[in-house]
Amino acid sequence: MVGYIIACTIATIICTLLGVFICPLMDLDWKWGLMAIAMLVVLFVADAILATLIRKLPEKWFDANNKYFDERKGERKIYEFLGVKKWKDKIPELGGFTDFHKDKIYEPNCIEFYERFILESNYGSVLHIISAFIGYLIIFMAPLKTCYLMAIPMATVNFVLCMLPYFALRYNVGKLKRVLNNLKKKRDRENMKNTNENE
Repeated sequence: MVGYIIACTIATIICTLLGVFICPLMDLDWKWGLMAIAMLVVLFVADAILATLIRKLPEKWFDANNKYFDERKGERKIYEFLGVKKWKDKIPELGGFTDFHKDKIYEPNCIEFYERFILESNYGSVLHIISAFIGYLIIFMAPLKTCYLMAIPMATVNFVLCMLPYFALRYNVGKLKRVLNNLKKKRDRENMKNTNENE
């Protein structure tokens, strides 16, 4: 987690310094450097608004029963190639914003926990994939002559930092669904057994 936060901080500082110090070298007024800071603020605000709007969407669109979020054929191989398993836990958990923390497992075999975990993961994956591309909208608010210097680098950094948690969430969902399905089958077997014993 510390490494991820450091990466975000360094990327932000570099993008800002590009605007503040390199603009004068390109015969651009130093005030263009303020555009870098303005774009960062817009980017953060846009992400916050997007997160709020997505979280207000109906939960049934994101729950474990929605087949849209099922793991696609070959998807896991991509994540394994990217080494997601090795670094996924270094990405900070944002569950505090939704009062959910994956490490709070009160019952190891609790179906409700895994359903909630999948729900929050699906919300998060949608948020991150949209945020990754929304960053490129800042290009349209930047003057053309500073576009390559500030807007595109910022949007690209935002894209990478959004895709990392997206990959981690998608990697987890496949495993979570398999565990959930096994727990449900176990519950159904136990219910059937109890029913037969009571007859």
